[in-house]
Amino acid sequence: MAIKQYTLTSANDLPGRDPRSWTVQDSNDGVTWTTVDARSNVDFADRRQTRAFAVSNGTAYSRYRLQITANHGAAETQLAELQLLA
Repeated sequence: MAIKQYTLTSANDLPGRDPRSWTVQDSNDGVTWTTVDARSNVDFADRRQTRAFAVSNGTAYSRYRLQITANHGAAETQLAELQLLA
């Protein structure tokens, strides 16, 4: 599947646990990963808010991963949903 967009939904817990910075990566072998999208300093205004992010990707890959590199200051990170859209 070649993704064109993905969504992240904040959880119902504390805003400090929301993802702030991340990368979305793709791979066909699970060893070599390529960054499809990178975001930083993203805020979620509300609990259970879904935000959409468009990507420029025309190639289908068998694996995708989300690597959260920062949240908003809490010891834990929480996310309600990640959705990949073709």
